[in-house]
Amino acid sequence: MRDLSKLSQSTSLQELHFHLCDIHAQSLADMLALPRALKRLTIGQNHGDPPIEKSPADMNDYVAAMRSQYKSLEILTIIRETEFRHSPLKLENLTALRRLEIDPRVLFT
Repeated sequence: MRDLSKLSQSTSLQELHFHLCDIHAQSLADMLALPRALKRLTIGQNHGDPPIEKSPADMNDYVAAMRSQYKSLEILTIIRETEFRHSPLKLENLTALRRLEIDPRVLFT
């Protein structure tokens, strides 16, 4: 994934969906550096088979990985079946966010 960050061109991609995915936060950040203005992002993780190994325990790691899309991301969906014992999700930098689909346990601990 590190090679993606070296590309100088951006894409016009507006929607990106990861379904049944175990993705590391840095890999997500590398991929999100390519679209000029992503409007919709879905991160849907598997349901324990195989177990989640690369995904961050703290969902704020995913939010930090979205930094290149903070001003354009309008719809965010995070589907994750796990226990939430970390700090509340910090969404204040997602200034264009209009719709959020997420387990409330991620927002409030």
